[in-house]
Amino acid sequence: MNYQQHLRGELISNVTTGNQSYVKRIAALKFELLSPDSLASSNALEAAKYYDNPDSTRFVMEDLHPECSVV
Repeated sequence: MNYQQHLRGELISNVTTGNQSYVKRIAALKFELLSPDSLASSNALEAAKYYDNPDSTRFVMEDLHPECSVV
């Protein structure tokens, strides 16, 4: 690989090892990171398959991946 001395890191996105492991990990993160009210709301939106709801996006972007939040 050329220019390895200039490489500080690598970011691979949109890659999962498998859907089952991804779903299991996200469920665990939701349980750990969301308040009981937010968890109930998130689960209700997911059960209704209402993924384009702004609250669904907020749960993911702000609560599960705060490093992605725009300030």
